[in-house]
Amino acid sequence: MNYLGITMGDPAGVGPEIIVRALADKSIFKAGYIVYGAIDIMKHYADLLDISLNFKQISDVGEYTEDAVNVIDPAGLTMDQYEIGKLSPRCGDAAYRYVERAIKDAMDKKTKGVVTAPLNKEALHKGGHNFDGHTEIFATLTGTKKYAMMFYGPLKIMHVSTHCSLREACNRVKKERILDCIEMMDKALKSTGLAAPEIAVAV
Repeated sequence: MNYLGITMGDPAGVGPEIIVRALADKSIFKAGYIVYGAIDIMKHYADLLDISLNFKQISDVGEYTEDAVNVIDPAGLTMDQYEIGKLSPRCGDAAYRYVERAIKDAMDKKTKGVVTAPLNKEALHKGGHNFDGHTEIFATLTGTKKYAMMFYGPLKIMHVSTHCSLREACNRVKKERILDCIEMMDKALKSTGLAAPEIAVAV
């Protein structure tokens, strides 16, 4: 089966609730999936929302069980170590560990891809991981040199810069970077079936 990895994000944030609500909708999740996060906070929200889900903690994708929410926890953080809604370096570190393990499993071809729930960037930094966000974590851990954040919807958007001050954003607007983004956008759109994409550059 082609599994999809889902990272829980910051345990003290909205990620666990979003995932529990989504997993309860069987019309959305028809394929196999692995949640990278903490099973106790997932159970907490399932109970709070009166959602019936069968949770199972596993250590490897190979232990996947049908008809269960399979959870891999590479951080070992439990609810007695943080407070929901409060900034926590421990939660920032845990959120990073979830993404790190999910990327590793995808790179090892144990899963087909990774979907991420929100992390708290301040908590991430206080937890010892100095990344601007998910995009930079993925680029670093996959060894990707040229990359950009892309929104895919009716309007497809690729950012020249992300998660930085206006002053820094202006500093990053270089000819080479703009050309790289145009090339990446063209390649991405063609991979979705558009033979001749039309790309506009906003200035």
